[in-house]
Amino acid sequence: MDAMKAISDGEKFFAEGKLDDAEASFRSVLEEDPSNAEALNNLGVLCQAKGKSSEARYFFEKTLCSDGNFLDALVNLATLAIGEDRWSEARRLIVKALSIDGTNHELFNHLALVCLEMKDTEGAAKALSQSLELHPHQEEARKTLQTLSSTGISTGERPKEQSLKILFVQEAPCIRNYKMATALRARGHSVTLAYTKAPLSKMYPGLSDDVYSACIKLKDYRHLWDISRHYDIIHCHNEPDTLTVAALACQRPVVHDTHDLISLRANGDLNLSFFEGIANRGASGRVYTTPYQMEEARRLYGIEGPSLVMYNYVSRGDLPDEYLPKLSDRDGGIHIVYEGGIGGNSHRNFIDLFTTLADHGVHIHIYPTAFSQQLGGLFAGYGTIHYYEPLSPKEIMRAMTQYDFGIIPFNLEKGNKRFLDSTIANKLFEYLAAGLPVLTSPLATYIDYFETNPVGLIFNTAEEIIGNISRLTEMREKIDFARQIFTYENEIHRLERFYRQILHAHIETPFPRQTYEAESSEISYKSLGRAGKKIIATADLKDMTKDALLKLHHWILSNGWRGYDPYDIPSYILGRKLQGVITEVEIQEIQECIRRDPEGGRKALGIEPQVNAKAMGLFLSSYADLSRYCATKEFHKPIEECLTWLLENPSKNIEGLGWGYPFDWESVVMIPKGVPTSVNSYHIGDGFWKLHTSTDDGKWLSICLNIADFFTKSLNRDIISDNETCFSYTPLDFYHVHNANLSVSEFLIRLGKETASDDLVELGMKGLRFAFRDLQDQGFLTYWARGYEPSPQNIGQIDHYHSAAELRCLYRLMNALPDHTKLRTLFERYLSFYHQHFFHEGTVPKIHPARLYPINIHAAAEAAYILGETAVDYPASKDILMRFLPWLLNNFRNGDGSFGFEITNSKGKQDKNMFPFLRWGQAWAFRGLTTAYMSL
Repeated sequence: MDAMKAISDGEKFFAEGKLDDAEASFRSVLEEDPSNAEALNNLGVLCQAKGKSSEARYFFEKTLCSDGNFLDALVNLATLAIGEDRWSEARRLIVKALSIDGTNHELFNHLALVCLEMKDTEGAAKALSQSLELHPHQEEARKTLQTLSSTGISTGERPKEQSLKILFVQEAPCIRNYKMATALRARGHSVTLAYTKAPLSKMYPGLSDDVYSACIKLKDYRHLWDISRHYDIIHCHNEPDTLTVAALACQRPVVHDTHDLISLRANGDLNLSFFEGIANRGASGRVYTTPYQMEEARRLYGIEGPSLVMYNYVSRGDLPDEYLPKLSDRDGGIHIVYEGGIGGNSHRNFIDLFTTLADHGVHIHIYPTAFSQQLGGLFAGYGTIHYYEPLSPKEIMRAMTQYDFGIIPFNLEKGNKRFLDSTIANKLFEYLAAGLPVLTSPLATYIDYFETNPVGLIFNTAEEIIGNISRLTEMREKIDFARQIFTYENEIHRLERFYRQILHAHIETPFPRQTYEAESSEISYKSLGRAGKKIIATADLKDMTKDALLKLHHWILSNGWRGYDPYDIPSYILGRKLQGVITEVEIQEIQECIRRDPEGGRKALGIEPQVNAKAMGLFLSSYADLSRYCATKEFHKPIEECLTWLLENPSKNIEGLGWGYPFDWESVVMIPKGVPTSVNSYHIGDGFWKLHTSTDDGKWLSICLNIADFFTKSLNRDIISDNETCFSYTPLDFYHVHNANLSVSEFLIRLGKETASDDLVELGMKGLRFAFRDLQDQGFLTYWARGYEPSPQNIGQIDHYHSAAELRCLYRLMNALPDHTKLRTLFERYLSFYHQHFFHEGTVPKIHPARLYPINIHAAAEAAYILGETAVDYPASKDILMRFLPWLLNNFRNGDGSFGFEITNSKGKQDKNMFPFLRWGQAWAFRGLTTAYMSL
C-alpha cells in the first residue's frame, strides 16, 4: 500500500467533510505501519473534529511516542490543553514546539495567551515581543503588549476561593507589611492593620492607608484579643515580638513573620530572645525572609510545624515602566548603583569601599534613605561619586535601569555577621527587576541565593570588584532578567496557600484520640500491642523480618513474575471509553465487581496477569542486596530471570534504555503502555547498579550508562535557569514532579561520581537545585513542584509513598555529596517532618499528614524502605522502624506469605482488602523488608 497516497486521500476526504472515509484511509496506513506519525496525528485531528477530545489526546500522544518532535502533534496537544484550562501543560508543549520551530509567530502569540492566563505578565510580554519581531504587522498583539507595558496587569481571573479576613499586627507598618497587604488586597482579601504607634501614612509620607480595609490603633492587649474574633487569621510582623506573644491568646491562629532575628543582634538581652522564642514556637505558622534565617530559628528554638520563606520581593506597581539608556554606552565608564542607608559606625559604614572604587574610576550612584549634608559634602570631592536626594521606590526602580550593576555591601568588621548572614535586602530584588547583576559581601544568604540563581557575584574587596568587571558584564548580557523579576503579586498565592493550610489544621485537628480508638479497634497489634508498649528486641524482630522475607520469596517463586495490578482496571475502562463502548453504569458495575472479587472479576473481563517492568526492577535490586548480604547462591536464579526479562523488554523508539508500564495510564494526560518512565527506569537502574557494585563485571555499569542516556536524551527538560533543570516523568509530558526529577538527578550524580563524568554530575546538580526551591520554603516536598501544578486540584498534593521516595533520593545524594551542608540541612529537616507527620502514634503509616486511611501496602513498604535505609544514621528512624515493622507483619500478611492491598474505614467499621497485587504489593514489600532486615 502507498502510505503517502492513503494519507493524501484521507486529508482530501477530511476537507470534504467525509470523516468516515478519512478515518478509514488513515487506519489503513496504521494496519501496515502502526507507528506512522502522520496517520496517528491525522486521526487525532479527526477525533477532535468529532468532539472526542479524549480519543484525540490518545492519538496525539501516540504520535509523540513514534516521533517526539512531531510539531503538529505538539501544537494539537497544546490546543487541547488550552481548551481544558490546563495552562501549565499548554505552556510546556508550546515551549517544546518553539524549540523545533522558533520562527512561528503564532506559536509565540499562543504562548502569550497562556502566560496571561497563568498571571505571568512578564512572560506574556516577552512572547509578544518575539512574535512582533518575526511579524511586525500585528495590531492586536502590539496593543496588548503596550497595555502590558503600561499597566503590568494580568487578564487572568483569580481562582474562585473564599476571600480571607486577615489582621496584620505591627507597632508601625513597614514596607514589607505594605507590599504584602497590597498583593493580598489585589487577590480579593480584606487586610486590616492593628498598630500601636503609627499608621502607614505617618511612617511613609506619600503612601496611603487605603491599602488596608481598616486601621485600628490598639489601646492595650485586651483590645487585640477582643477584635481577633472578627478575623480568620492573625499575621504578626516583628519587631518587636511581644505583640505576637500577646496574639497567641487570641481566638484565631497566629502567623509570626520574622523580618529580622533580633536576638542575633541583641547583645545578650535575654528578654529579646525569650519573646522571640515564644513567638516562633507558639505560632501556628511562621514566615521568614530567607531560608538561612529559618534554619537559624530552628537551631535557636527547635521550632516545628508549618514555615514559609517569603523573600522581600518588589511590588508590581514599582516595576520600571521604561528602561533608560545605559550611561556606560554613552561614556564608556562603569556605573554601579547603591540604594539604602550609608554611614554610621556599624555594618553600613562602607564609605571607604566607595571611595576606593571611585579612585579606580568607577562611578558610584547612591540613593540614600535620608539625605545627609555631611555625606553630600564628603562625596562632592569625588568626581565619580554621585549622591542624590531620596526617591520613591518607583522612581528609584526606573533610575536604576541606566546603570550597569547593583551593589549590596556590608562592613563585616563592624557588623554582626551571624545576624547579617540571616538577612536579605529588598534591594536585591529591586536590582534584578531593573536588569542589573548584583555584587554582595560574602554573607550566607547571598551565597545560597546565587548558588541556585546565578545572577551575581560575591566580593571581599574593592580590588575583587574591579577584577570581575568583565565577568559581570558578560553575566549582564547572558542573564534573562525577565525570569528574575519576583513580585509579591506573583508570589502571594504561596502565602494564601499557607494561610489555608494553617486554617485547615486549626479547624480540623486530625485524629482526635477518641475517634482513632473507635476506628482502630479492629487493627491487631498482637505482640506489639498499642504503640506505647514495649518494643520487640532487635534480634527477635530481625528473625521475624527474615522469616517474612523467606516466605514472600517462596510465594514469588511459586506465583511467577506475572500478576495483577491496581491500574489494570482503570486501563481497561480507559480503553473502552476511547472506543465509545462503555457507559457510566457499566463502569460502576465493573468497579463494584472488582471490589467484591478482585481476581474473578478480572478473569471475567478477560484481563490477563502481566509482567511489570518496575516490579522486575524492585525484585532485581532486592535479590542483589540479599545475595550479597546473606552470601548465598539461593537468589542467583531469580536474579538471572529478572535480568533476562528486563534486557529483552525495554521500551522501543527511544535513545538509551528505559522501561514503561504494561497498561495505559492517566496522570493529567494519557500515557500509552510501554512509554518509558523516569521512575521505573530509576528503580531498574538501581538493580543494575547493585550488581555493578557487588561484582567485577563492567557490563552492569555500561547498562547504567545506557539508562543515563535515556534520562539525558529522551526525557524532556525544563531549563529553569542556567543553574536549575527539571526532568520530565516520561518523554511525552512536561511535568514538574519532584520524585521523578530527584530520581533522575540522584542517578546521574551517582553515576557521574563513579565514572568521573563532571557533565553527568552537573546535570544532576541542576535537578537537585530545582528541588531546593520548595524544600527551602516549606521543609518538605509536595508531589507537584509549586507553581507548576497542572490544575488547582493538584496544589498541595502530598502522600506517603512519594514523600518517602523523595527522602530516599535526598539521603543518597547527601551521602554522595558529603560536603554539601545545605543538602544535609534540608534533608534532615524533611526527614524530621516525615517522622512527625506520616506515622500515627509513631507506628501506623498515614497516607497523608492529615489522614490515616486508606492504609496502603505501598505506603507501608516505602516506610520500611526509607526507615531501614536511614536507621543507621538517624535514631528516630530506627525507633519508628522497631514499632512499625511488627505492626506491618501482623496486619498485612496473608497466611501464604504474600501481602494484602489496603485497610479502609467507613463509618467506624474497618475493612481489609488482602488481595496480593504483584507490583503494588509484593514487589514493594519485598524491597522494603529487604532494606529493613539489613538495617536491624
